[in-house]
Amino acid sequence: MTDYTRLYILGNKLSHNPQLVHSGQLRAGFTKTWMGFGGKEMSEPAEWSFFSQEILIAKVIPNEPLRFIYKRQAKLLQYTTCEVKFHFFNKEVVQLLNDNRATGISYYPTIIEHKKEKRTITEYSGIQITGRFGDIDRLRGEIIPYPLPNGNVSKRIKGMYFIDDNWGGLDFSVHEKGGFIVTTQRIRDLFEEHKISGAEFISLSDYLLQVT
Repeated sequence: MTDYTRLYILGNKLSHNPQLVHSGQLRAGFTKTWMGFGGKEMSEPAEWSFFSQEILIAKVIPNEPLRFIYKRQAKLLQYTTCEVKFHFFNKEVVQLLNDNRATGISYYPTIIEHKKEKRTITEYSGIQITGRFGDIDRLRGEIIPYPLPNGNVSKRIKGMYFIDDNWGGLDFSVHEKGGFIVTTQRIRDLFEEHKISGAEFISLSDYLLQVT
């Protein structure tokens, strides 16, 4: 039986203020139509920004290093994200995971342009997740009161569980449509032991879902 106290959502401490932006978001120029932008045509490499989930779930494999812009002055964290939800580990984390034979994860090269210092950063890899979990069983969690900043009280579902405990058992996994990255206790312990910056973990048994 799946132990949800030993599975975790991998969160990023700067998720609401990410350190990187995809270079395509800053460019105009136009060879590829995308209706979400009112029929405008977006140029290479801007098209990659529309495939962040497909890249995360390894459905689309980049055939060239993807370019990103470093937009903050603080030191880059070892685990960081992009505004359109690409995910990155630096070379120390990749080496750590390779040494420990982490499962359910692969990597692609990136180039980060540090505009202020006029240099490029190549020691970060984008991550792709090949492990899978199934649909979320919202009936299984506990409905709890959730205080809002304005003083009102809303409701949340405490506990993120999979229908029929459908989880593939790899160290990293996502739903087939992307979204949350789920990791094992082994990965959490590795990151905490090596003090990996940027990563935070919330056990699935404690995670709060929106009530729909």
